[in-house]
Amino acid sequence: MRSLILVLCVAGLGAVDLTSGLALKAEGRLPEAEAAFRVAVTADPRDVDAAAQLATVVGWQERHAEAEVLWRRAVSLRPGDADLRTGLARVLWWRGDGDGAVDELDVVLRDHPDHADAQALARQVSAARQRLFWRVDLATMHEHFTEIYGEARSLTGGLGITWKGLGTIAGGATRRTFDQGSETTWRAGLGVPVGGSAAIEFGGERTEDPILAARASLSAEVSWRLATPLEPVLGWRRSWYTGDHIDLVRPGLRWYPLSGDWSGANAEVRALVARSPISGLNGGAAMRLTAQHASGWSLAAGVAVADEAEPPNPVTRVITTSLGGAYTTAWWGIRLDLEHEDRRDEWSRTGVSLGGHLRW
Repeated sequence: MRSLILVLCVAGLGAVDLTSGLALKAEGRLPEAEAAFRVAVTADPRDVDAAAQLATVVGWQERHAEAEVLWRRAVSLRPGDADLRTGLARVLWWRGDGDGAVDELDVVLRDHPDHADAQALARQVSAARQRLFWRVDLATMHEHFTEIYGEARSLTGGLGITWKGLGTIAGGATRRTFDQGSETTWRAGLGVPVGGSAAIEFGGERTEDPILAARASLSAEVSWRLATPLEPVLGWRRSWYTGDHIDLVRPGLRWYPLSGDWSGANAEVRALVARSPISGLNGGAAMRLTAQHASGWSLAAGVAVADEAEPPNPVTRVITTSLGGAYTTAWWGIRLDLEHEDRRDEWSRTGVSLGGHLRW
């Protein structure tokens, strides 16, 4: 009788800790929830619910190797549970074991073909493991100028191909129509990952019958993610105008202060250093803040202040502000951008752009 009472008391304590852990988990207090779930598992090692909750919060804290062990223990207690096996598949995917994740999902969907969570994870894994992707972009823009150029309307189209692990090649064109006529800009770009933590991008443009754009340009940019939340970036661009050219160098730094669902949010600062044979050395600075959530929503705002010349015009102070929002999924995206450019001694421009893309 005394042994039975002791067992019931221990089981009761485990139930209390499981309830407490669930409340702490709902509040986002993961270390405290983990401690409560560990007490519940210790009190009753065969409590599958407590074992699954412990595996979940350990995985959420990005200790994926430990979470895999815990999920396998939970699955061993109840092998036919689709939710448990899907949890194991997810943490295998987080660990980079795509084959293992697919094997577990195959078992789940063979026995439970309508399991929504397993179906969603299977689609995510399949999309990420696909090697070749195509992307089509289309955007339209309306601009209002205070002087000279009046109203302008633009239509942009582009096509890109990404080979996972090797890079991306893309091309496109923009037709920009002013009151005085039209200009067409053709562009091409190449992006190459380097070692998993760095990237190099190259670009080129050529404009037919330029009214406002440069006749041609070449650009390059390199970025590399450090072990810290910092990402140094360095960009260069040369633009050719009639009788002159401008070299623009943009060294900077991105800071990623958050983790989890907000890991893509960042703050970026850059110096702007421009030089041309006619106008000499000029410069300025730029800052951009981006809020990006794992659900696909993002919002960005930026400002740049620089002394620059756009041949044949002389050097002037230019202030550019921008605000944009986007929603992106694995297969499509849409974005809206607003921009205002003030060239104090020449003109100002306000533009609104709406664009979208499809990816497959």
